[in-house]
Amino acid sequence: MTYLICTTCGVQMDENITQDDICPICTDERQYVNPNGQSWTTLPDLISSGTYQTTVTEEQAGLQSLVTTPKFEIGQTAYLVAGTKRIL
Repeated sequence: MTYLICTTCGVQMDENITQDDICPICTDERQYVNPNGQSWTTLPDLISSGTYQTTVTEEQAGLQSLVTTPKFEIGQTAYLVAGTKRIL
């Protein structure tokens, strides 16, 4: 299954979101609203564009950061924290 990614906020949605939906993140009054309206992309489309690259950096033992360049949408940094316990 290919999941949609909002081209305004950069958040990947679950399988229930379709091309006809409006991003639930962008409907928040604090979020920037794209004057061109809602649009979506997918991870395969981003990869095949050849434009973006994700760099994984070991920040310290058990902590990695993931940054996409050039900046994609709001330019967030993801952090991956290694753990031994399962969080429910």
